[in-house]
Amino acid sequence: MGVTLRDVAARAGVSVSTAGAALRGESIVKEVTKTKVLEAAEALRYVPNAQARALSTGSSGIIAVIVPELIHGYYARLIDEIAYEAPKHGFQACFYQTGYGKDSELELVRRIGQPVCDGFILNLNSNFDADIKAITGDKPAVLLNSFSETPVLDCIQHTNVQKYEAAFAYLIGRGYQHVAVIGLDVNLFEGDDMTGRVSSARTVLDCLRRHRLGDENDCFACDWAAEDGRDVAQSVLESGKHYDVCLCMNDLIAEGLIRGFADHGFSVPGDIAVFGSDDIRGTEYAVPSLSTIGVDYHDTAVKALDMLVARIRGTQEERNAPPHVEHAAFHLRARESA
Repeated sequence: MGVTLRDVAARAGVSVSTAGAALRGESIVKEVTKTKVLEAAEALRYVPNAQARALSTGSSGIIAVIVPELIHGYYARLIDEIAYEAPKHGFQACFYQTGYGKDSELELVRRIGQPVCDGFILNLNSNFDADIKAITGDKPAVLLNSFSETPVLDCIQHTNVQKYEAAFAYLIGRGYQHVAVIGLDVNLFEGDDMTGRVSSARTVLDCLRRHRLGDENDCFACDWAAEDGRDVAQSVLESGKHYDVCLCMNDLIAEGLIRGFADHGFSVPGDIAVFGSDDIRGTEYAVPSLSTIGVDYHDTAVKALDMLVARIRGTQEERNAPPHVEHAAFHLRARESA
């Protein structure tokens, strides 16, 4: 038989209820007692049983975080911040990936909702918000990439207009006059916007036109991956338009584009500048380091957890209140590539 909470309590010399409260991080437990319980749990290699806890207390103490891909630079930074912040609320975050599949997104939410977790933080790209709400049921959830004007769940919305206005203001301030946008497919404008790419693309193209730095003919469509950025470099160079800067729809495209330019004998920023989007880890150590603009990952994690925990621990009236919307902060990183 495995180690139980009663074993941990006996080793620490406290009651079972005190041991449980200490492991949940509750403030009513003195720090010295909490330390004794944690040391006892570690020594005994105690692993809480989430399903047993959920049945006995009505709470598992677990938040399920679901994203398309765990190793993608954007989601990896988000996951790291949530993992750091969740214990401050007395919760453990568990992470799952969907692989960008429409059916896998809904199936995963359905399977882990009962009784494994107390709530969800979701970054889903292949389903409408209403379909997600139908699956989560009465389980609290926060969406990280909702672009709906009438949200049906609590959500964090990106301030795309302000973010890209800041990016273009920076590029103009640096003296750039002709911008190529890499990764923007104008054909996307006719589809449904579940990923936010349409919203981002519309905003970038509007900025491009208003500031008279280019138009839709200066947009180069490609998938949002490094290998596609590398491949599109040849198209940019063969266009004959003599761009002085390329604005990429994400940092992976930008990294591949810089590699592609180098393969053709062009240097960044000497021959042409490159500006990214997302501020993923590692771009500050590249040669050249990547100028980019990205969401404030810490701010996003804090806001998402604050909203979710308020729902989980709120009264019935608070849990049933209308959806709340927060906006993600962003920051611009001025580095060597632009």
